[in-house]
Amino acid sequence: MNEFARLQSNSGAFCKVYFDFKSSYEELVEIHKIDFLILATENGFSPLGLARNVLSRELAVPESKIVELADWNRFENNEISIVGIKSINPESRLKGCVLAACENSKCYKEKFSRIHFDSFDRNSVRIPDRDFYYNITYESIFYAVKECNAKRIGISHLSASGNYHQDIAMCTAEALAHFHDAHPGKIENFAFVGCCITENHLRGTQRLNNERNTRHIEIGKQISVDNNIQIINLDIRRKERENV
Repeated sequence: MNEFARLQSNSGAFCKVYFDFKSSYEELVEIHKIDFLILATENGFSPLGLARNVLSRELAVPESKIVELADWNRFENNEISIVGIKSINPESRLKGCVLAACENSKCYKEKFSRIHFDSFDRNSVRIPDRDFYYNITYESIFYAVKECNAKRIGISHLSASGNYHQDIAMCTAEALAHFHDAHPGKIENFAFVGCCITENHLRGTQRLNNERNTRHIEIGKQISVDNNIQIINLDIRRKERENV
C-alpha cells in the first residue's frame, strides 16, 4: 500500500491514509493491511464481486447470503441503508464489512440522482451528491469501529463503475476526518482500494489538515439487528440547492 497522507486529529492523534489499486482484497487481508471492508453493492466484475469469496471465508457467511443482501440493498430497498456484517469466524483476519448503498442503488437513483451540466463545458458529467456520500461513509466507519472494533479500514469506489469523481474522495476523507476528530486513535489506517479510483481523484484529500474547522452533524438512524447482520437506515435530508 502507498501512504499519501497523514491525518491529524484536533487532539494530535494520527491516522495514516493509503491507496492500493493493484493488490487483491485477499492479499490485503492476508498481510493485515485491512481488517474491514466498505463495498458498494454492485455485483459481477466489481470490487464486491471480486471480494465475495474472501468475505464468505473470513466472515463465515455463505456467499449466497452476501449476494442476497447486496442485491436487496441495490435493487429493492427504498431506504438509504448500509448493511453491516460482523465476522462470526473466531480465526478471521477480517472483522466485518459494510455493503453500502451507492450510485447504482435504487434509493440513490430515486432520491439523489440528478444531472448537472455546465453550459460552457461539453464534457460535463454527473456530479455526486455530497450529503449522500459523506453520511454513507461516516456511518460505515462508525459501524466498523463501534460494532467490529476495526482499526484498518478499506473502502472501494461507491460510484458506478468508471464514474468515480474527486468529490466522492473528498466526502470520504471529510467523513474520516470528522470521525477521527471525534474518536481519536480508534483508526490506525484507512485505505482507498480497488478499481476506478486514481491518485488524481485523491489529490484534494491531502489538504484536509489545513483549516479544518467543521464537525460531524448527527443524522437520524433506524437499526435492525439479525444475529451478526445490522441494517442501518439513514435519514439523509438532501439540501436543496439553487439551479439544481
